[in-house]
Amino acid sequence: MLGEFLCVSKVNLSTLLSNDDSATFCTKMAIPKKNTHLGFRIVYKVNNQILRNIHKVLQMHLNEMYFAPASVHGFVTDRNTRTNAQRHLAKKKILKLDIEDFFNSISDSDIARVLERIGCRSDVASWLAQLTTIEGKLVQGFNTSPVLANMAFIDMDNLLESLSRKYQSEFTRYADDITISSDGELPSIAEVESILVNTQFRINKSKTKIMFRGENQFVTGLSVFDNKYPRVPKQFKRRIRLQLYYLNKYGGKSYVMRETGISEIEAETDYTKAEILHKRLIRVQYEIKGWIDYVNSIEPSLACRYYDIFNEIKW
Repeated sequence: MLGEFLCVSKVNLSTLLSNDDSATFCTKMAIPKKNTHLGFRIVYKVNNQILRNIHKVLQMHLNEMYFAPASVHGFVTDRNTRTNAQRHLAKKKILKLDIEDFFNSISDSDIARVLERIGCRSDVASWLAQLTTIEGKLVQGFNTSPVLANMAFIDMDNLLESLSRKYQSEFTRYADDITISSDGELPSIAEVESILVNTQFRINKSKTKIMFRGENQFVTGLSVFDNKYPRVPKQFKRRIRLQLYYLNKYGGKSYVMRETGISEIEAETDYTKAEILHKRLIRVQYEIKGWIDYVNSIEPSLACRYYDIFNEIKW
């Protein structure tokens, strides 16, 4: 039980809170976003073993206590980008919205209220809110952040679900991505914003768009044009096929030598260049295998063909 865990951890909590902030035990990292034009994503890595253990145990208990609405697919067991996209197949209209600074919009006081709602005493809720935030804000990188973010947004999830039912449309949310689809009328953007107006959450208007049938329709990175199941985008498939073709044609080592510009003689006589070549070869193997594994989670039959080609490569 969560209460038993907190009793055992009380000394550790007090020790940690004697410091200024949980940021004392973390490393701040800037990771490039998938679209490099959008800059970097700030992520925190916990270095303190006590804090890391508290986060892991707390995450486990919170996951047991959080009952995700059917519309929520991010950070929920047995739900993913595929199940999220599945709800919007072959729709005439799809409205996509993005919540601006989703994690950072959630404060330590919001977390304390969430924890009190599930039965924590106010003082315990306050302690845990401090240990799961940085400078009073929820951050990416903590084990506890995904489930706490979902719990903090649950009232809005329920209201958005009700709004969508009113229009006989489908609503899902994957982290900060909101998707509403319909073969008829959609709720207006203003109606969605009205649900969030008295909260700390805001819609990122630059990422708001409506996609119509016949256009490219993507939900959490997957094409939903097909009426049977979501598909991996064609551009991504072409990229994998091209890489597999050249790797099969030249072999792994020759492919990487061409890519890096390192010759056979340099690889045999220069230890530094040989090491660069070796590391790049391993990275290419993991990269291509990772891409195929991703395709396998969306389109297993297609991935089988890719695996066959991958297994024929002479590394």
